[in-house]
Amino acid sequence: MGGYGGGFRGVKKDTVEDCLVLSIAELFQKKALVSGALRCAELGWADGVSRRPHAVIHLDADLRDEVHATIRLRYVADGELIDTWIFLTVTKPHFGGRRWWFKCPSTGRRAAKLFLPPGERRFASREAHGLSYRSCQKSGSIDRFCRRLARQLGRDETELHALLR
Repeated sequence: MGGYGGGFRGVKKDTVEDCLVLSIAELFQKKALVSGALRCAELGWADGVSRRPHAVIHLDADLRDEVHATIRLRYVADGELIDTWIFLTVTKPHFGGRRWWFKCPSTGRRAAKLFLPPGERRFASREAHGLSYRSCQKSGSIDRFCRRLARQLGRDETELHALLR
């Protein structure tokens, strides 16, 4: 019970790097979304190694009315056809213009990006899916390593941290 190296390590969360990402800024940059217009687009994600497409989403956007702006997404997830609507909202920054946001389908909160983790079927915000960043998980492992090494060497943990960073 509880020997060397034992203990709860915590459950690894899915990371944003493993997800398909819908970025409102990128959709405007690629002209898939245009303020005051109807748009249709097809979005694709390629496999990083083979460069072959592994996901395709059909997007229909209606941004003619800021109050009722919507995006319709159609795609296949785990063999099931998903047909879903995402609402958009607008804020007006102090320096002028307007900024568009997704309204997270799960939480209802504003989000600049929506994520689809492996094994999930719906896009939602990072918070809604409980996603983490890969770098955060690595920094935790460095902290655990420093604590363990400090105990073995009888040294100060912060001293070891400074040496490793």
